[in-house]
Amino acid sequence: MKAKDIRPLGAEGYAESYISLRNSLIVEAEKRHAAIQESEQANEWRKNCPSTGQEYLLRTLALDREQIDFWSKEKGEAYRKHYAEVVEPRLTETQSHKHLPFRDDLGSSDPRIDHPIPYAMLFIASDETLLGEIPDGVELHHSLFWYELQNNWSQCKSFFIDHWGEGNGLVGFFPAYDNSDWVEVYWVFQYDPPSSSLWSCSSQMHFEGSIHCWANDAWYESLYARIFLYSRLSVRPMFGWGVGYQETEKTVFDYSGQNIDIAVAGGCWDNDLGPLSPNPNYVSQPHWVVVSVEGQARWRGCSHVMLNFSKGCLINPYMPFGAYCMSTTVFNPLVLKVVWPF
Repeated sequence: MKAKDIRPLGAEGYAESYISLRNSLIVEAEKRHAAIQESEQANEWRKNCPSTGQEYLLRTLALDREQIDFWSKEKGEAYRKHYAEVVEPRLTETQSHKHLPFRDDLGSSDPRIDHPIPYAMLFIASDETLLGEIPDGVELHHSLFWYELQNNWSQCKSFFIDHWGEGNGLVGFFPAYDNSDWVEVYWVFQYDPPSSSLWSCSSQMHFEGSIHCWANDAWYESLYARIFLYSRLSVRPMFGWGVGYQETEKTVFDYSGQNIDIAVAGGCWDNDLGPLSPNPNYVSQPHWVVVSVEGQARWRGCSHVMLNFSKGCLINPYMPFGAYCMSTTVFNPLVLKVVWPF
């Protein structure tokens, strides 16, 4: 019996399939970020492991732990002052330009173009504070920190990660593991293709915001900073997605280093995903089309990382800061064009 013949029907069937999808997305996010928890455990061991050998190495190199801590703190305080006086005003100054990112390259009048139906939004983060304002009546879950919306669809979602690291980035004599915070946003669509139809899916992402990534490592420290933004598109059969899962990913930006100073004020980033075709064995099944974005910041020692897609200068009166799922379309090349005889 074909998979399509045993699928549930109606709203209850869609709801049942979505719950399975949502739970799987949460598990996938947890696996992606599992290394963070492992590094925290490793740091705890380094703090508690015997330090005799480390102290001997420090004395051999004529290094004083307290002096290293003082130098790192002094540098951090000096840069915070520089940031407040020079960098931050530039990141928050009002800007305006004629940037209208939406485009529909194939044309909405083309009968081969279809639009999947918005079904839900899902938000997952490493910390509750990164989820922003949660609508009244929406349940917050703590397995990871996440919540979902099924009747309050929005093309845009804002998020804000901002951390000032402290210290010399060392645990004893060795580099510490990185600290990290992350946010993931999902737009979930449903699509029921024509029977035996060959189709592909594309999505257009757009990001309005400001970013900052700074670290100034010295020979006696181990400082590090990284910010990155990824976007993903996946198509998953509603009743068999475990084996029919197709995904593509793109890097919007990725900045990192031990000596880095990146500041972008009111930047605009476009990112097109796809075309992505479903698994041929499931092409005629109803599918979930999932568009997502992952923003993450990592830091070690005295450094600064910021992903501001929430607040600040308004670079475009039509598009406030945020991550936008601008256009998600399905292209079916076998749909015949209608040609009128006049």
